Amino acid sequence: MRLDLDNLPHDTVLLHQLVRDMAAIVSTRDDEIERLQAIIKKLQRMQFGRQSERLDADQFALGLEDLDADIGRIEESRPVVVGSSARPHRESLPDHLPREDALIDTDHDACPDCGGVLHDIGESISEMLDWVPAQLRVMRITRPKYGCRACGTIHQAPAPERLIAGGLATPALIAQVLTAKYCDHMPLYRQSQIFARHGVDLARSTLAGWVGGACWWLEALHEKLCADVFASDHLFADDTPVPVLDPGRRKTKTGRLWVYAREQRGWNGPAPRRIATLYEIEAAIRGRSPAHRLTQRQSSSRPHLAAMKCWLEDQLALVPARSTLAEAIRYALGRWKGLTRFLDDGRIELDTNPVERAIRPIALGRKNHLFAGSDGGGHRWAVICSLIETAKLNGVEPYAWLSDVLASMVDGQPANQLDQLLPWNWTAQNPINRG
Repeated sequence: MRLDLDNLPHDTVLLHQLVRDMAAIVSTRDDEIERLQAIIKKLQRMQFGRQSERLDADQFALGLEDLDADIGRIEESRPVVVGSSARPHRESLPDHLPREDALIDTDHDACPDCGGVLHDIGESISEMLDWVPAQLRVMRITRPKYGCRACGTIHQAPAPERLIAGGLATPALIAQVLTAKYCDHMPLYRQSQIFARHGVDLARSTLAGWVGGACWWLEALHEKLCADVFASDHLFADDTPVPVLDPGRRKTKTGRLWVYAREQRGWNGPAPRRIATLYEIEAAIRGRSPAHRLTQRQSSSRPHLAAMKCWLEDQLALVPARSTLAEAIRYALGRWKGLTRFLDDGRIELDTNPVERAIRPIALGRKNHLFAGSDGGGHRWAVICSLIETAKLNGVEPYAWLSDVLASMVDGQPANQLDQLLPWNWTAQNPINRG
């Protein structure tokens, strides 16, 4: 309801009806607010109450989204005073966004009240955030041919290198597919449906081929990233399981994504933030103690953890097979020196929040993808997630970075200059694309 205080109706009956409508809106709004407050209290009990009553964090966020939408509907139904000087406080829109000007001028040159001549005394400028829908286009590449009458030879510029040999996708389109799948957690079959709505039939298998081909190009960059991460003298590390299709057994097997975070902000270190993710197959181990299975899981078939194997095997002798509590206490006491190292080294933090935050996007992707289709899919998941999460940690917009990196590699980026394409180096050359 829009209420113009300068043009209120003079009809008494109409004014009475207006007051009744406002009173009904206020009454309805109060009822809605009371209902929403009760829902919020219930969600808080489910989130912060006893373990059995807790709600999954993602489900909790979804509930709050609906509540925010309900509140927005109520606020929109409230009377709006036209011409009010009070303006909502909001941050200015980013300067790097393109602007499109729209002029809204009066339709008369003379004052409608007295007929006097109007003269310019300024202007009011406001901004709204607009959306330009994604658009597919065809890049036509023309290469003129030239013939020499003297010797009969034909000259033509060589065809440009393509990211996918014989493929029709540009680096920008493939970067969009990668970003949608590994950053926005949108499976390829859904992307295929979106492209179909734009009038282009791109089969899921075609998109999958693009992902595999692009990953081949990016593996060298992933190796550079991992080498940089493992050069650090301290890291955060954690792992998360990933179901992987196992056609031979007609079910899924368990793979693991190991995530390593190089994070120095806690002690104001100089190194940029980095994430390295590695995929490994979990060996099937049966008939062993839980502690031994844990040791094997963290050491078997994992070259990047080989240095820890001997240490873990030595520590197993400190954990006798008794009560769970006694085992946990002895486990802690046997590692007391390691647990208290943060008292002597200020670079060591008390928690593993940096790597847990890095794992969260993998968990979101797992909910949407359900499983990896093969061990190769797990490896690609690790490669792209490493690069995208590192880009995000360094304030780089993943799509802008990926499209530029893929184009640069296709254009012949020298192998000894790949370091320039790592996110923390790339962003210094492309500040407008920072997130």
